[in-house]
Amino acid sequence: MIIEIENFIIESEDEIDYKDEMVYTLQNRTRKILEFFELEKLSKKQKIVIYNSVEKYKAHMEKHVPEYKDWMIGDTYGENMSLLSLDEVKKLESHKNFTIDSFMNGILHEFVHVCQREYGKNERELLWFWEALAVNLSGQPNKPISLADCDFSLLKKDFNNVEGNYNYAYELGKYILETYSHEEIMTFIKNPELLKSVEYKIFENALERQKLNT
Repeated sequence: MIIEIENFIIESEDEIDYKDEMVYTLQNRTRKILEFFELEKLSKKQKIVIYNSVEKYKAHMEKHVPEYKDWMIGDTYGENMSLLSLDEVKKLESHKNFTIDSFMNGILHEFVHVCQREYGKNERELLWFWEALAVNLSGQPNKPISLADCDFSLLKKDFNNVEGNYNYAYELGKYILETYSHEEIMTFIKNPELLKSVEYKIFENALERQKLNT
């Protein structure tokens, strides 16, 4: 199955019964994210590859990460946006309650990374920041978590292996979006070195605000 629309090419070995919802999400719900990143459109059409088995997606991921974990169901490694199909995701213990809405929010999460990439390579040391934006701008729900329990140095260094990583990222992203102007956030996106110079201050201030609000 191949579907081509503005900004996207969707490829899947099999027909998918949620293709209409997927096309709607890509055509309509990505607009605000493009606007956030000050983009009218992508520099080239983004290919989205849907894997119809965990084994195939795992084989893809093992080319890019030291260890595949079953919560890994979508990525932007390489040039493609790669997704494990909704039917396969729901077979995973970690995602047994996954819904069509969850899947669409996951697409938007990966689309945030695609937009970030328009400004240059996503540095691994700043993965916490890219994920902080992605979980917030995609509308993905996250469990409340205390930043007091977060080892920020470890989160920076080894994001994928920190328990509660995306929940910490959500709290940090929420703080950034509520505290910094859009212009300031765009400056961080365009100038990662500037972000690196203030990231510990951002964490400390986010932690302090969380303490004051609890």
